[in-house]
Amino acid sequence: MLKDFQTFLKEDLIQEGVKEHPHVEDLPNIHGNEGVGHAATVLNDIHVQLSGKTKEKFNAPKAKSKVHEKFDGVPIVFGKHPRTKKFFVAHDPKLPNFSHTDIKGNHGEDFSLATKLHHALEHLPKVTPKKGVFQGDLLYDKDHLGGSSKHHEFTPNAITYKVDKNSEDGKKISRAHIGLTVHTKFDNKSAPVKGFDPHKEFIPHEDVHVVHHQVPMNPEVYTAKHRSEFTNHIQNASLKYAKMKPEALEDIKNHAPHIDNYINHTIRGNKTPDVKDYISHLGNQGQKEGMKGDKAKAYQKYANLAQDAQTKQSHLKLNFEMHRDLQKAKNTLIDALSTNRPGWSYAINKKKIGPVGYTVHHDDGDPVKLENRKTAEKINTEMKRYGRK
Repeated sequence: MLKDFQTFLKEDLIQEGVKEHPHVEDLPNIHGNEGVGHAATVLNDIHVQLSGKTKEKFNAPKAKSKVHEKFDGVPIVFGKHPRTKKFFVAHDPKLPNFSHTDIKGNHGEDFSLATKLHHALEHLPKVTPKKGVFQGDLLYDKDHLGGSSKHHEFTPNAITYKVDKNSEDGKKISRAHIGLTVHTKFDNKSAPVKGFDPHKEFIPHEDVHVVHHQVPMNPEVYTAKHRSEFTNHIQNASLKYAKMKPEALEDIKNHAPHIDNYINHTIRGNKTPDVKDYISHLGNQGQKEGMKGDKAKAYQKYANLAQDAQTKQSHLKLNFEMHRDLQKAKNTLIDALSTNRPGWSYAINKKKIGPVGYTVHHDDGDPVKLENRKTAEKINTEMKRYGRK
């Protein structure tokens, strides 16, 4: 028996569809020695593909890693109601819209969002398969499209995208009423469908531009400098791992969530992760947590963690160094991948940046993120500044 539709949307799509994937360099902290293996496998597989050692233009069945570009659009869920089979669109999963009247009632105070949803409700049925619920990001519609004689321009969220009008995507934008990416399909049990490819399932129609988010593995963008730098960084990470005791990552696993918080802290502060600084950070976190509740309990919790970090400094030092080298190897791949969408450029407040990042789907493990964390931090800051979603 299918769940109530509101429950289906509210619980399953939020929990499964918007599930946050870990950064590839964080896998050792999360999964220990197994995470090291998975991180190295993913990074090396992309390196091999970019090096031209596979014959296929796009990620092929023989390639174990498929790379999808992430877009900074307006989140949308759409498709056929699991029971009534009526088409709906939703920005907030708790508020499905089956008609233009629904959109006015649910989103009338947000003219920009309502306009996007009106376009979605009118045009998405032209391309959407008869079965399934889908999730993606709205990028533009005719009412929110600017530019010049040479390029289209749209800012669905924090990032402004510019697309050359003479490029393949630019020509599609000129004809379309709405553009979006579609990254997830759900079956009738609300589970994400593995191997989903919208360009194989969606019906082509010039009114709807389904932007291809799968990244081609183009050796022409992967220079000798890229290959040399990647090899150097991944070898350095391997050397750090070889110096670690077999039990090291398991011994510091209790620090995993705190290390994740600390790494983000160093990104914001433009600092290099360091054991002494990490211990100081734990003390600061204890003070912050203590201000929210039981001070004595919070202080003791973080004092114990700091003391534990003191006794495991050698483990943590090598872990931070390995993390740094994995991150550098990842950023080298990102630098090559970011030039793989001809005719597109990205900016925040007129300052040029790269893409949001990528999601890697690997045959032998869960999806992971490839993001330049400094770029991601800029995007997050921009979104908070303007209250964007």
